[in-house]
Amino acid sequence: MTREDETEIASPEHQQDAGNGTFRWGAGDRDSVNFGEFSGKLTPTAQLETLLKMEGLNGRSDEEVKKHTGRELSRARRWHKIFERMGVFYPGGEVTRLGRLGRMLKDATEPNGLERLIAREAANLLMRYQLDNPVERAAPQGVDVHPYYLILAAASRLDWKIHWDEVNRELMHLRSDDQLDVAVARIAAARVDPNYGAFIGRSSNEAGLLSARAHGAEATAPDNKTPEGQLRDQKLTPWLKRAGFGEMLLEAGGTGGGGYWTVPQDKRDIVGAAVSVPPVYKHFSSVPDWIAWFCEGVITPGDEKQVENVPPPPPPPPPAVKLEISNLSLAVLKEAIATYDPDLEYSDALLASVVAALRAGDGRNFIVLRGVSGTGKTRLVTAIARAIYGAAVVPQPYLTIVEVRPDWTDGSYLLGHYDPISQHYVRPKFLNAMLAADSALATFGPVAPVLVCLDEMNLARVEFYLSDCLSAMESGSPMELETRGDSGLPTALRWPPNLYLFGTINIDESTMRISDKVLDRAQVIDTSDIMIQPALERWLAESNALDIAERQRTAEIISGAWNLLNMAGMPFGFRVAKAIVRFVDEAKASSGGALSIDDAIDAQLIQKVLVKLRGEGEHWRKPLDDLSKLLGGLSGAQRSYQAVKRMQGDLDRLGSFEFWN
Repeated sequence: MTREDETEIASPEHQQDAGNGTFRWGAGDRDSVNFGEFSGKLTPTAQLETLLKMEGLNGRSDEEVKKHTGRELSRARRWHKIFERMGVFYPGGEVTRLGRLGRMLKDATEPNGLERLIAREAANLLMRYQLDNPVERAAPQGVDVHPYYLILAAASRLDWKIHWDEVNRELMHLRSDDQLDVAVARIAAARVDPNYGAFIGRSSNEAGLLSARAHGAEATAPDNKTPEGQLRDQKLTPWLKRAGFGEMLLEAGGTGGGGYWTVPQDKRDIVGAAVSVPPVYKHFSSVPDWIAWFCEGVITPGDEKQVENVPPPPPPPPPAVKLEISNLSLAVLKEAIATYDPDLEYSDALLASVVAALRAGDGRNFIVLRGVSGTGKTRLVTAIARAIYGAAVVPQPYLTIVEVRPDWTDGSYLLGHYDPISQHYVRPKFLNAMLAADSALATFGPVAPVLVCLDEMNLARVEFYLSDCLSAMESGSPMELETRGDSGLPTALRWPPNLYLFGTINIDESTMRISDKVLDRAQVIDTSDIMIQPALERWLAESNALDIAERQRTAEIISGAWNLLNMAGMPFGFRVAKAIVRFVDEAKASSGGALSIDDAIDAQLIQKVLVKLRGEGEHWRKPLDDLSKLLGGLSGAQRSYQAVKRMQGDLDRLGSFEFWN
């Protein structure tokens, strides 16, 4: 390395003073990177493709392979053994477990296989980057920050999105990874404030919703930008681009994204796994040692002691409990909903059933909330946590939302697994919540509950990934964890009686049937009993462009369609109804009369409601007849009316109908 090179890298902008004597990450590079377009996938052999689908099952049995894949695989045990010897599967054991190479091959078979391969490697590499390294010398003594980990971990805990100004105001002040919980709690609490949308991304901090900015906007900006836009593009976007590996792991929202960067849906499992264990800060005595670790993931011989597993920090103490679950009442839950989430509308009877199910738990606390998409099932779990703790924000792990993916095939997605490459045990959010419940039980007793929600739990086969937990819940026997000596983790864990497990399920063609084994252990509550009218009236009252007559017209059609579909057992949820109101209001404000109110309603009924309509049997005849009469009263193109008439014809001819036919 030349002296000129040394001078260049020894003067980074990371180690800066925020103007008030506090540390801040520097702005660094002003250019943002992209990697181009990824295309291509692996077309595996029939043997490999079949056995990759047996993850979490017995891939050595011809009968089991046929049962679960529908394919004949002669001599499955022999093929399995061959792939074991090549490192694709773990040797031995009763179930098929994919090794690192096996996981790569499975990723590669997906339509975006090449991109997922690169994304997984990139996520692991980004977790290793720390500001304090011998090349950049980018942090003062005592700063042990892994910035890309902090950005991605914060996004994973905040509905998978992070605003550039949240990074600027909270994350860029952090001096240590273990300060993340406090920063995330501050952001989550601020997001609940009704004035947050008008605050975030702007220079004013009078309300004090978040900390002062690490980097402020200049007084002037180029002609084509505002000072805020200049600040965002020059000092925050480069950080977010690098943390997202060129928008592979974290995507910019664009002009309609409101300044938020979002983890793509198909990369959330990758990001979630990468941030599940905080990276370990390391001291490097030389540049080659750092390069070997950061670029290759290799520890220089003699430095192995630096990667010994250290006990993870204990979970934060639970917030003060407002009341124990044994004292929870309908009145308290309704008060929490009115205070923190007034858009959530459920009947007293349904809420009373949820409260009774919670109080009736005897250490095997499992509630399944069934209903159509968009009725607020996950929000109801959040409302329960708020009622118990009396706070707008209940931090992880005491309220943990786990997004279930269709490819979950065994318990490792909840309980974790040992990664021989990184030599540590991968701890998913679910396991962290169980450990926190166990710790809280030992310290505070059963008065400190932990609430976990498996969101859309039947996207995968529930008995495949939840069977160990159900057995432990029922029998009280411990679940074994293959920790291989990972510090801070028990080798076995019992089901904590203060852990309350919720699952939300939708019933459609994309979901799996839930077995009796699961249903027998749960309280199953149908949440379709929602009250759309009060929420609809409130949303319309908040509209800016609609006059009284237009609000009444919108309410008439939306509530009429909802009532008819509800009687047929296929109502739409709050999310759809609110989106329709917002669309109609914006159409009136922006179209200059090109879209009438009836035209806008007609378009939304096609785009948001009828696209999901399907059914069979004579009981659908009257709902479709009544719906066609309602929609026939719309003026304009009447596309929704024509769609219903077509479905009526299909029902007459075929005995069934579907919008997409």
